[in-house]
Amino acid sequence: MELILHRTTICQSSTDGYLTINGFRVCDTAERTSVMLATGSYKLLRKHQCFIHGNGVCTLKKPQIIVGERRCHGLVIHSRETYNRLYERIKKAFVRKEVVTLVVME
Repeated sequence: MELILHRTTICQSSTDGYLTINGFRVCDTAERTSVMLATGSYKLLRKHQCFIHGNGVCTLKKPQIIVGERRCHGLVIHSRETYNRLYERIKKAFVRKEVVTLVVME
């Protein structure tokens, strides 16, 4: 399973984008610019703590990606529901013994 994080807007405090799985767009994303993941490819392990639920990026202290539905710059809504759906998809991929990769693109 390949997850691709497409960053679309990078500002001083937050970075917005969207996530695709195997080529299909699944949700919007928000990151805190000062602590965001570097571009590149990451093999996800069972504990994929890079994705979280939340509303805004102000409280992020480490490289994490908030998933949800973009409302405005740096803010998403319906985050918990989106996270739960994403978590289930990733969990099923691990059960099928698939390699799960996150690719971060600018």
